[in-house]
Amino acid sequence: MTVPISVRAEDDPIGGNRITLARFGIPVHTDDVLDLMWVVHDLVDRWRREPAIPLSNAVAAVFNRLPSGALAQMLKHIDFVASDVPGSPVPLYLAGAEVESIHAFGPTIGTAFNATLISYLGTCCVGINADTAAVPDLPEFTACLDSGFRAVLALGPGADTAARCGR
Repeated sequence: MTVPISVRAEDDPIGGNRITLARFGIPVHTDDVLDLMWVVHDLVDRWRREPAIPLSNAVAAVFNRLPSGALAQMLKHIDFVASDVPGSPVPLYLAGAEVESIHAFGPTIGTAFNATLISYLGTCCVGINADTAAVPDLPEFTACLDSGFRAVLALGPGADTAARCGR
């Protein structure tokens, strides 16, 4: 799994990405959703505190000079990218109409798929962008994602996961 880690400093200008990528394995040996969530949480937290992270800007400067195809080749053996994007906590408008929801779709950049979560007004939406050569059975992939989301939602307050899924 690859996760973007923010390297934004307090004095950085607003806008644009200030990230580095952390790549690590995640366990697949458990069906215990809560245990897996905590394991992934701890892995991401450990990477966010990794002492080498501040050095990533120097490495990124080199990568930025590479052709995009070369970067994609380097990421070729990564199964997926997972990202979360803090969205607006206040209503947004576009051409006078209130935005109802926001869906983000990140690039696969050589991986099998990219899952990007974005929040907006207290609701999270997840956009999935899949490389159909790497994920040839999209209906099965979608069913697995649906099963996984339902397992996570079942851990939350209340038992009516169908209502929270919009179904």
